[in-house]
Amino acid sequence: MRSPGPESFDDLASRLRERRAEAGSPSFAEISRRVGERRRRGGSDGAQPPARSTVYDCFRDGRRRVDVPLVLDIVAALGADAAELAVWRTWCASLQDGTRRGAAVLTGFAGVPARAEPFVVPERALARARRGSSAVVITGMPGAGKTQLAAAVIAEGRERSAITIDVRGSDTRAMRADARAVLDAVARQLGIGAEDPIPDEAWAERIADELRRTATAILLDDAASREQFEPLARFATTRVVVTTRSAAVRTPWTTVVELAPWAEDDTIALLRAYLGEDRIAQDAEAARRLAALTGGLPLATSIVAARVARADDWSLADHCERIQARLARLHVDDVVHAVFSQAYEALGREQRRALRLLAAQPCAHLPVSYAAELFDRSEPACDGLLRDLRIAHLVDVGDRVWMHRLVRVFVLAQSWEEEPSSVRDAAVDRLVDAYLASARDADAAWLTHEIGHLVEVTAAVAARRPNALLEATALVSDHLDAQGMFRSAEALQRRAYESTLRDATDEAKTKAALALGRTLVRRGRPHADAILSEALLWAERTGAAAEASSAANSLAVSASMRGDLDDALRRFRVSLVWAERADRRDFQGRLHDNIAILLRRRGELAEARRHHEQALAIAEELGDDAFAFTVLGNLSELLLLMGDTAAALDTASRAVEGGAAAGDFWQANALNGLGRALSASGQHAVAVDRQREALDLATTTGAPALIAGVHNDLGATYAESGDVEAARRSFAAAHDVAVEGGVVFEQAKALIGLAERDAEAGAYEAAASRAQQALSFVEAGGPEARRAGAVLQRVDAHDDGGPRPEEARGA
Repeated sequence: MRSPGPESFDDLASRLRERRAEAGSPSFAEISRRVGERRRRGGSDGAQPPARSTVYDCFRDGRRRVDVPLVLDIVAALGADAAELAVWRTWCASLQDGTRRGAAVLTGFAGVPARAEPFVVPERALARARRGSSAVVITGMPGAGKTQLAAAVIAEGRERSAITIDVRGSDTRAMRADARAVLDAVARQLGIGAEDPIPDEAWAERIADELRRTATAILLDDAASREQFEPLARFATTRVVVTTRSAAVRTPWTTVVELAPWAEDDTIALLRAYLGEDRIAQDAEAARRLAALTGGLPLATSIVAARVARADDWSLADHCERIQARLARLHVDDVVHAVFSQAYEALGREQRRALRLLAAQPCAHLPVSYAAELFDRSEPACDGLLRDLRIAHLVDVGDRVWMHRLVRVFVLAQSWEEEPSSVRDAAVDRLVDAYLASARDADAAWLTHEIGHLVEVTAAVAARRPNALLEATALVSDHLDAQGMFRSAEALQRRAYESTLRDATDEAKTKAALALGRTLVRRGRPHADAILSEALLWAERTGAAAEASSAANSLAVSASMRGDLDDALRRFRVSLVWAERADRRDFQGRLHDNIAILLRRRGELAEARRHHEQALAIAEELGDDAFAFTVLGNLSELLLLMGDTAAALDTASRAVEGGAAAGDFWQANALNGLGRALSASGQHAVAVDRQREALDLATTTGAPALIAGVHNDLGATYAESGDVEAARRSFAAAHDVAVEGGVVFEQAKALIGLAERDAEAGAYEAAASRAQQALSFVEAGGPEARRAGAVLQRVDAHDDGGPRPEEARGA
């Protein structure tokens, strides 16, 4: 087989087609038969083979995700051995994850970096930015003043506020970010969620709307490529300013300002702003020589000018000679290095130490409030040190401390020569401890603005302090989940998980894998099982009963989403055993509720009710009102199936009353349940209103199972009210979300809803096709299987004698 792995889903489909050809090109119907036989041999008694069209879909181009278990079954059916299956499993997982480029978590903050004072803005560049579009890209070499010009452009704009995102494109140590990571970082600063399952363009449009509503400008500092900023630049109508070293950044939506090294007049103007007209006039020739020695770079000019201003007993000619002598000793034409070296050596011992520690910590824009911890000095002493470094133009100081990357690289080299690594490690450890202490007591506003920095500092020590990153991830993930930012949560958790694989205890590995696995399940990732199985293995090895229970529960949820109810029920019961060992009474209640939901799908309604009632009793025993309302919402659906509409309506109403306390996910579930009960009692208009509210909340959670479920139930309400077209639209939307999220049960419900509408319209062939496909997904004997069977009976009753399709064609 080819190597390396596929780069896209189309590439994966191409390799599947090649593998089929190698196996003699069996028909898709034959492959389906082999897959069904393989599943039966694996213990899935009664499992239906996948529809021919479902198998065919795995071989076609244009997919945005794949059903990984099905792909692996297909490859096995084509003759692959265990070793080849392992390769295909890795390929699928890597594509489902996306590349590491998309996993970056960028930092940001309100405002723009502090502007150096004095600073001379090049008028020609500023004029071009004024005349251009709302999106401006400033490109130039390091030290050319790109960030300072960007701050000036934003200051002239009409926007009331600004946000800066550090894209870190020139930092070779940083994980490369894709456009989605940039959009997510802006969204976090704006405090908006629902990152999934919105496509990039729709997400960019929503962010642009929020930027317009709040009159907020954006600075994307140090981008690496046009792909990172293009979606935002395309849709934003407020000011977007990008700085980059790359010249290949032109787009139809941006104005490019090329910031070349300054001409002599611009450089002398900056020297004059520092030193005054008289001092420049005293030795104009030396001033021109000094301007030439700085290479036309504002960064170098500012540092030289600050040094000259402090040493007023030296003439300009003396400074020129000192820089030239340093260059001669270096034997290299490195003006910037010479300027930095001179400025560094002019500092006092304490100032040099502070500068080295600032360079050693990972935050590009460190809040001033954390500098005292980093320096291990009092706040007054810290303020004095930062003032001295700012006067020397080696850092910019506002609410945050910012050091140019060129300065950072130079100072880090000095640190490696002048002090042991233990000094740098101790300083970063102090910063980590300070950030974790803040995070433990933080409100949502602090987390919104400091998530990136919290992750950066804890990731920097992950090799020797993995628990720090794990704690940071746990603290942040709940906040991100509440904001609907599941993609950001996944990126953080994946980073923590990968850090534990290098050198960490089984306990740390368990926690990291469990956190990541839970999020993967919520996002409908088919490869969640591999991560969760690792978590379960490590938990069992260490006897961590609580973690083993959580891992088994998440594996059960995953199995349920892909339609394997037998496996899901088995895993829920395993989880219940571990929860009892861990004496996790609250978790036992949740497991009883989950088991009840599965039993309901299997048609075992009386047993399902018993488990719901056990869950409710535990919630009341513990005084857990939020969970009690959750159980009531689930119980209301069961009561409807049992024909007790009045009890279902009462139970659903009680669930909605307290659902808000449980969060958006469960409030959406409760409102949807109330809508179902209202519809069953004939109150269709009110039911639609409640379910639309539920759909809005469900969308903010980004949970595909919930979103598809509400669409399906809203479709049922429309159907009961006689609005056939609205019902069809809702079922079609449910089908799309369910397929995209890998939620097999909701996919089947959507197919049944569409099949019922087809049968009502006399489209019997389409109705039969959809009903047959749905039957391959649902539990025999359950309510959904009975509905699909009823469609087929209706088709049979109206059959004109022609053959009915043996294979389903999809929705």
